[in-house]
Amino acid sequence: MIAKRFFIIIALPLLLVSCKDELTLPAKVHFDFGMVIFQNEDPAQGQQKTNSPNRYSIERGELTIEAIEFDGRRNQGKDVYFKSNFSEKVVSQLHSQTSNVRVEFDIPQGEYNRVDLTLHLGAGADAPFKLEGQFSYGQSASIPIYFEYAYTDEITIRGKSKHGANIILSRGNVTKAKVVVDTEFLFRFLNPGVIASAVRVTQGGEEVILINQLNNVEIFNQVASRFSSSISVVFE
Repeated sequence: MIAKRFFIIIALPLLLVSCKDELTLPAKVHFDFGMVIFQNEDPAQGQQKTNSPNRYSIERGELTIEAIEFDGRRNQGKDVYFKSNFSEKVVSQLHSQTSNVRVEFDIPQGEYNRVDLTLHLGAGADAPFKLEGQFSYGQSASIPIYFEYAYTDEITIRGKSKHGANIILSRGNVTKAKVVVDTEFLFRFLNPGVIASAVRVTQGGEEVILINQLNNVEIFNQVASRFSSSISVVFE
């Protein structure tokens, strides 16, 4: 009887140590960056069944980040926090979901009830967030639209799971985390009439609609104020 009790007392700590070790094992998480393409047509002209209504689209995008912070809270095991150390800026072409640097981390496995990701937008001469599109003015030729967000910023997003309430990272699986910019959310309140009245500038000998902190500032402020809320991160 004494021997049995001794065995139970020894076995229980070993089980706890084994569970603790499991929670330190790394799970691979791969990040992709993309966007929702948006098209907007003048509703009034659409009701009149005009053959060539005023319309615009946002079809291309680029996001530059210098670092990613990961702040995760687990149901079991210690919470996980780290900040990436990229050898160079990550430049992602959102429309094609391609990046110059592979963004992948080894993160302790487990069930996370909360994951916050902070994107550090790249600093420098070039704007870290850019969008491109086209505006069609009736039957005339289309004109390019450029949106530029030229601020160094830190944007925190609460991660979501595609399959349930909590995010589960497992050593045996590569988890994909999709970072998506919803351009429909950004531009939904800007009808084609607003874009049509925008001031045009000349770049490289071409007339364009440029929306940034110096040009078409009112439109820029409307879009920029929604930028941080337009980004989602879904763990698949």
